[in-house]
Amino acid sequence: MIIKTKIKIYPSIFIHIPKCAGSSIKEMLQDLNEVSDIHSKIKDDIVTLKNKEIDIEKYFIFTVLRNPWDRMVSYYFFYRDIVKKNEKIANKAKKFDFKDWISCIYENPKSFDFIYDNCLDYLTHENKVMVDYTINFHEFSEDIDNLKNILNLELPILHINSSEHDFYKDYYSEKEIEIISKIYKRDIDYFNFDFEKTTQMNKIINEDKINTIINKKIIL
Repeated sequence: MIIKTKIKIYPSIFIHIPKCAGSSIKEMLQDLNEVSDIHSKIKDDIVTLKNKEIDIEKYFIFTVLRNPWDRMVSYYFFYRDIVKKNEKIANKAKKFDFKDWISCIYENPKSFDFIYDNCLDYLTHENKVMVDYTINFHEFSEDIDNLKNILNLELPILHINSSEHDFYKDYYSEKEIEIISKIYKRDIDYFNFDFEKTTQMNKIINEDKINTIINKKIIL
């Protein structure tokens, strides 16, 4: 999502990863942007900018990341209780309990291919992770406050499309823990996610670009 602002801030791109508070961020930024793509990957935004002869390096790129075991629980309840499209996937969620749904996903990867996308699939272009700042879903308010300070914005804290369910750990046995470890292995290795600790995550913070923004050395 390329942010086209009505006020002068640093040019920015928000990478909306499914079930990582993207709808909340979109709603929070609604008065500041036009949305070019809801769940765009960075490689798609790079193509859009190149067509306009704009250098991606001139953009501040941020995203929200979420513990993958918690994210999969959110996927399940979103499709079971909220979603109005993707009937095949929704019907599976309505038919199965969480553990059987996970087994179904693992045994039928082609039918659930987009769920197999790691966060890195949204953030990587030509083997480079193109992000300047990552927000931890589980430290959302604190990290959004930091984002507000970086971009000098006033943003409301909202939670949109959130599904209602118990604590994610309650839905897992060792079997499902291992399945998610395999599906999201690249994310788990790169960001150091841990089943036991939602706050554990290797954050990406591009100090040089952030200092440039804060010091208002903006090139438009």
